[in-house]
Amino acid sequence: MDNRFDPSERYPPAAPVYSRPSITSAPLFQKRYWQLPSPQQSRAQSLLEIFIVGVLLMAWTVRLAPWLRLLAGWSENEHLEFHVALQGLVALTIVAVMTWIGRTRSVDLGLGSLRLGRDLFIGLATVIPAYIVNILASLVMVAVILVFGEQNLDSIAKEKIPTIEFVGGLNPVIVLPLMALVGLYEEVLFRGFLMGRFYNLFRRQWLAISVSALLFGLAHAPTQGWMGAG
Repeated sequence: MDNRFDPSERYPPAAPVYSRPSITSAPLFQKRYWQLPSPQQSRAQSLLEIFIVGVLLMAWTVRLAPWLRLLAGWSENEHLEFHVALQGLVALTIVAVMTWIGRTRSVDLGLGSLRLGRDLFIGLATVIPAYIVNILASLVMVAVILVFGEQNLDSIAKEKIPTIEFVGGLNPVIVLPLMALVGLYEEVLFRGFLMGRFYNLFRRQWLAISVSALLFGLAHAPTQGWMGAG
């Protein structure tokens, strides 16, 4: 008979020790949670794709779009809704073709799994600061134009009149679909396609965001003036 002492018979097994997770261990505070989507490609390919898309969009804006208006017999300010819609479809087509040719994924455009909680948090947390920054930047831009330029407040305000008249003259039935199309193609082009490739090119998130935001603003300058670009 074995009379050796067995501790397990007298003492219960020790309870497992659980460490309380800290708030910084939550996914929201992880670096990868905020990582910009970028294609798995070389920097040279990203640079080439940025260049090709830029050339194609410039060709459409400067050459093809005016030619189509001339062919249809429309003046520059006639049927702008069709021009805006066609421009959006052209931009989305170019992005889709370049994505297919480059064998990249739709998730690289930010069109992957929806993180509704994160997106709502970012949107609600940044909408007011974004408007404040936009207003301050606009005031600085107005001051610079007034001091160093030849414009006055009236001429600056008149730059926005064509856009206001265009939106005000739209049929209410097509306002929402048109605005949805504009928002979609701008986000996919600038914050999906271009920003991801700038990030792949520069390896710096802040630089990729800044460059794509600058191009986004400059793209609005021809139709909305420099205040629209801001």
